[in-house]
Amino acid sequence: MPASFDARAATERQIARFREIAVTHSGAIGPQLNVARNLVLLGKLDEALATLDDIQLGKAGNPSYVDQDDQLNWWWDQRARIYALLGRYDDAADAFARKVKPVGSLSGIFRFGVPTILDFADDPDTPALFTGAVERMKALGGIPVEIDLTPFTEAAKLLYEGPWVAERWAAVGDFVEKNPDSVFPVTLKILEGSKGWDAASTFQAQYKLREFARQAEAVWETIDVLLLPTTPRLYTVAENLADPFSTNAILGRYTNFMNLLDLSAVAVPAGRARDGRAPWGVTLAAPAGWDATLLELAGCFNGETIPSRPSGRIPVLVCGAHLEGLALHWQLADRGAVLREKTRTAPIYRMYAMPPVGTIPPRPALIRDETGGASIEVEVWELEPAAFGDFVSKIPGPLGIGKVKLESGEEVPGFIAEPRAVEGAEEITASGSWRTWISRKA
Repeated sequence: MPASFDARAATERQIARFREIAVTHSGAIGPQLNVARNLVLLGKLDEALATLDDIQLGKAGNPSYVDQDDQLNWWWDQRARIYALLGRYDDAADAFARKVKPVGSLSGIFRFGVPTILDFADDPDTPALFTGAVERMKALGGIPVEIDLTPFTEAAKLLYEGPWVAERWAAVGDFVEKNPDSVFPVTLKILEGSKGWDAASTFQAQYKLREFARQAEAVWETIDVLLLPTTPRLYTVAENLADPFSTNAILGRYTNFMNLLDLSAVAVPAGRARDGRAPWGVTLAAPAGWDATLLELAGCFNGETIPSRPSGRIPVLVCGAHLEGLALHWQLADRGAVLREKTRTAPIYRMYAMPPVGTIPPRPALIRDETGGASIEVEVWELEPAAFGDFVSKIPGPLGIGKVKLESGEEVPGFIAEPRAVEGAEEITASGSWRTWISRKA
């Protein structure tokens, strides 16, 4: 008998012993035991034993040893551990293995896509639950961005209406032909329907998928994460059995494109439907490599305590034509800026409208004045370091970037002006904001 089999059996016996303990502790360590059991099934015995050691040391949900925050942080550590195992490139002989570099970072403000049109198939509960999920994302610092989901849903149709079903036949076709009575009739019908695809049609479908993927890339330029219903409608078992093809198409409407478009995704609980009898959830999706970031966001979505990370973006305060909706805001938008907050300065600033110079229109000059200043309306945006440097390098004098104090007391980089900026300028401090002043001038 192989030694590895002995080790596996011993680990499973240890899990069984701990499961008896879980019963006496109201199941408090039950979920952690499931983690260990899944690691055993993956053949990761060392990691499974490490998880059991955490339980034995009181790090994993035993209420007599740890508090709730410790349990939540332990769960985050386990998710990170499991992801590191599953995403590890450790089998060069596997033709389908690939190295995926982890990417993505959500620091404070982030943009999440919400489809302009969502079809919930007349479900009485899920539309309101999805609205609640949007509000929860906003509470986490997310900025909703309406997006056109068409390239995604068109790609989804290819999964069952295109030649990709033939790939399933390639995997199990021999078994199906030899054992047709052992296959669920609905599955059998889907598999047999794949036989009509020829090579030319397969290439045409691949070209079409490439087009949808390119269109989807444009969407990802405007958002960080995509928020979707995991299932638009909930069905009973009886409803599904009565019309399995239609219900399956509806259930996969917002998930069938994930693999085809090479996305990472995580499904998270988002409430209960049918008077609390049926759980329902949403899916957080992003490009490949975002797995760890999505896991972190999913934890936040469910109210868990996630270890904080320093922001990689640099704040920049604007008070004039770079405000959202005004003439120069495109200079921020084109650099991928995300809004952190709309706020006001501390009451220690004067604002002046500098006269136009050549093709340069009037611009505001923010001057610090500890004795005669006022609070001015501003916006704080965040840029990646390279984009911040590029943006600052193109600011013409007498304006520049320095520290500006907010009404909260925080100081952030923002637009300030040299003293010479007030020469020939009109003081507009009483307006309280550049936006108000230009609306009055119009």
